[in-house]
Amino acid sequence: MYLQVYQHKKCLASDSLLLKLLQRVKVLIKTKKISYLENCLEDWLVQPKKTSVQDYLKVDDINLMHHIKHWAEEKDIILKDLAKRFITRKIFKAEKIAKNTNLEELYKEKSQLLRKQNLDPDYYLDIVTIASSSYSFYNPDTSDFFKAIFVKDNDANLKEISTISHVVNSLVNNDFENSWLISNETSTAAQALLFS
Repeated sequence: MYLQVYQHKKCLASDSLLLKLLQRVKVLIKTKKISYLENCLEDWLVQPKKTSVQDYLKVDDINLMHHIKHWAEEKDIILKDLAKRFITRKIFKAEKIAKNTNLEELYKEKSQLLRKQNLDPDYYLDIVTIASSSYSFYNPDTSDFFKAIFVKDNDANLKEISTISHVVNSLVNNDFENSWLISNETSTAAQALLFS
């Protein structure tokens, strides 16, 4: 489920877009250049640890979408664009980055391309590195029965489960960390460093 649904590239791109949108709102709150913002959402964005439970519960999907619809009419060009993208589902694109890619160089290269298009990379570019698991993988300690899972094999011998199960072995021994380039589009120069 994590690989196929929760961490699907479209989910990652949508999450990034929403985070960039909220990041822009925070900047506009500080500069007092946002026209529509209810107190409960402002409190949650500015001082999340001081937000009351009642106000926190008011910030649900419906409340947030209500704000995003208003923000699509804001004067701020970046907020307006990000909100419209979110509403119309014109989300950013996410592409997996090859393991040996220098992420800083890729970010700098893509930032320059976005600036040439008059787009601020702070809001139109993201590199996300995630582990493809919701939990720590099983890490067997064969010296301790309480830290490993032992099963009987066909000969009734006790063996640690990753020595018998190919699925568990792949969880224990594989590197599940992936990095993704998330942006409004992928340049041909950046594509050379990516793979799908």
